Amino acid sequence: MAQFFHDDAGVKAKLVSAVWNVEGYRGQLYGKIECRFKEQLTEAEEEIFRKWISGQCSDGYYGFESAIPQITSEMFGDMLEFDTLNKLAAHIAEMSDMEQVTFKATLTAEKPQGIREALDIAEHLQEYELSYYTNAPAAFFKNYLQHYSPSSTLPRRGQK
Repeated sequence: MAQFFHDDAGVKAKLVSAVWNVEGYRGQLYGKIECRFKEQLTEAEEEIFRKWISGQCSDGYYGFESAIPQITSEMFGDMLEFDTLNKLAAHIAEMSDMEQVTFKATLTAEKPQGIREALDIAEHLQEYELSYYTNAPAAFFKNYLQHYSPSSTLPRRGQK
């Protein structure tokens, strides 16, 4: 965001970066802004920069980059969904490596349109099954039936 700062030439010359981000702390996500400068700002420059930061935040900037590519900034509707995002982050933090793989695969298959839908998938993850042996829905269904149906009703692999 530093490239968008044009309020004061002295501050702009000292400003290296201004990065908006979120950070998890005790199960909650908090917004943070990391600013780097070449040298310390004067009190007057600091006030100019604080007003600019405040203006950027009040404009509704909440961009983020997700560690899960299937969760995009387009899914994050507005700042009112931060509680939902915190709940989703808590679920993800509790997932095992295998559950995270299943979650990412399920997000790819289900294509949720919002954070609430992604949270619903996380809350019902145990209802999904990940198959390494199939690459199409029909093949998965056949494999699933062969595995879970009584052997007397459906032929097993290699049987006719």
